[in-house]
Amino acid sequence: DLERQKIRDRMKECGINNMARYLRTMAINGCIIKPDHTDIKQTNYELHKIHFEVAAAVFDDENRIEWYDAQHSLDEDRYNTIGKVNDVLFVVYTERKEKIRLISARLATPTERRVYYANLL
Repeated sequence: DLERQKIRDRMKECGINNMARYLRTMAINGCIIKPDHTDIKQTNYELHKIHFEVAAAVFDDENRIEWYDAQHSLDEDRYNTIGKVNDVLFVVYTERKEKIRLISARLATPTERRVYYANLL
C-alpha cells in the first residue's frame, strides 16, 4: 500500500518507530495527513485525456444525471454522473468529509450520450 509506505518513510525521517506514537505526534502538532492523488489524476488523463479540473465542472450542469453505484461501493459510496462540460462526460466520484473526490472521468459512450440527451426532452 503506497500510503502506508509514505507514512513509514516519514516515520523513519522523524526517528519514530511506533505507528501509534507517530499518529499521536501528528495529531498533537496539528499536522494533517493528506493523501496525494496526483498519480490517479495523471493516470486518468493518460487513459481518457480528461483533466479532473475540467471534469469537476460537470457538477455545474443542471441537467446532469446522477446515480448511486452499488456494484462498486464496497469500500466507499461511489456515484456516477453524466453531464456536459464542452462535451458529455461520465464521471465517477465519492464524498469524503463533505468534499467530492473524483475517481474517474472520461467521455461518455454513445449509449450514455443518448441517455443524457433523452433526459433533456
